Amino acid sequence: MSSIIKSDNGVSSGVTGIVQTADSSGQLAFQTTTSGGSAVTALTIDNSQKVTFANTIGFGSNAGITFNNSSALTNSTLNDYETGTWTPSDASGAGLTITFNNAKYVKIGKMVYVSTSTIVYPSTANSSAAVVAGLPFTSTLGEVATGALVSTNTYANRSLIGGNSNAFYFYANASASQSTNAQLSGATIYGWSAVYQATF
Repeated sequence: MSSIIKSDNGVSSGVTGIVQTADSSGQLAFQTTTSGGSAVTALTIDNSQKVTFANTIGFGSNAGITFNNSSALTNSTLNDYETGTWTPSDASGAGLTITFNNAKYVKIGKMVYVSTSTIVYPSTANSSAAVVAGLPFTSTLGEVATGALVSTNTYANRSLIGGNSNAFYFYANASASQSTNAQLSGATIYGWSAVYQATF
């Protein structure tokens, strides 16, 4: 490689700078220097303008990737993507031990895709409304109907995420009232999932 711009960065070995391959490929390489003084290529640009990064790409606060297919730059900026697990918990005030499995989420921008493979309620006579908290992000205002679920109990045929909340509630199809813990006593809910919009 031949150097276009480089600096020894105050170390005895390795350089920080821009280098170009000596052959006909025309590749550009941007290098940094490790704390140990070794030159490491951070990114390359080949002669087809393909850019290859050696590591993850970081953005400043509220910055992101802006797509050029819209004049609305704010609405065309992807500024968050993450995956992870979440910890559901009883929020009815009854202190129930509810069993959950494989609680995971994916967040793309403000849209959150959240799921848990099973929700198992213990035997209980508690009459409080059944509430499950622990969603990984707070929802926007307005209740959001959740996605698929298959239940062994008719009182958990559907569920709603509360507005400006990280909790959801169970309902029977024919009822406008929230299901109670007692009504869900011993119930198993399979494949609970939801898509909702987070405040960010």
